[in-house]
Amino acid sequence: MVTDPAQACRFWMASLLSIADLNPAAAPPAPPPCPRAPGVRPPWRPHPVYLYVLWPHLALLLYAS
Repeated sequence: MVTDPAQACRFWMASLLSIADLNPAAAPPAPPPCPRAPGVRPPWRPHPVYLYVLWPHLALLLYAS
């Protein structure tokens, strides 16, 4: 058992450094998105509400009719 505070501090610092060495380096930041020309709209995508809320209800309505 370690009783010397300085030795305990060195032990914990060494263990933290070895854990940090195991972690991979952070990925480089993504490039900024390309600017869109004025008046150009992005391509249409359905809102998640349509997919997760309305679609099951549509199936129930079709089943009930």
